[in-house]
Amino acid sequence: MTQAETQWASQEALAGLAGVLGTLECLHVNHPSDTRRAQIKAGVVAAAERAGLTVPPTWIGSLPSGARRFNLGAPGGIVTKTLTVPQITEGDHHVRPLYTAPVVDSDLDAVATGITHLQHRVLTDYAVRATPSAPGPSQSGSTRTPRQAGRTGEPPPSP
Repeated sequence: MTQAETQWASQEALAGLAGVLGTLECLHVNHPSDTRRAQIKAGVVAAAERAGLTVPPTWIGSLPSGARRFNLGAPGGIVTKTLTVPQITEGDHHVRPLYTAPVVDSDLDAVATGITHLQHRVLTDYAVRATPSAPGPSQSGSTRTPRQAGRTGEPPPSP
């Protein structure tokens, strides 16, 4: 199959599986439609605000002029974040994580290449990230050590 056909087939498989699971009259830990809705970042941001949580100002778009206006109102700068799964699987099945990353004004022309999610940077002293992994015999999961934790918006050091 071509790359386009493979992508289409993957979307078809996901729609079929989620559709079948969603129609089952059984107890779900997370109903497939709820899981799908939770994966739409703009909806999650809006739901968090409705729930009274503090959410940094957020911009989603593809016009460099809009991104520049958004950047002007950010005293601590801005970061770019993914709207979907924060990783890319390369052709050899190598998974490359996509970290929240600081953005400078000279980067903003690149938003014209596709939809971009920007937020005002939240300055913190520390960031802690929990990362999923296959647990070993005496390990229930994986978390980054303080040495690996970076300031918000900075990826942790490479292993």
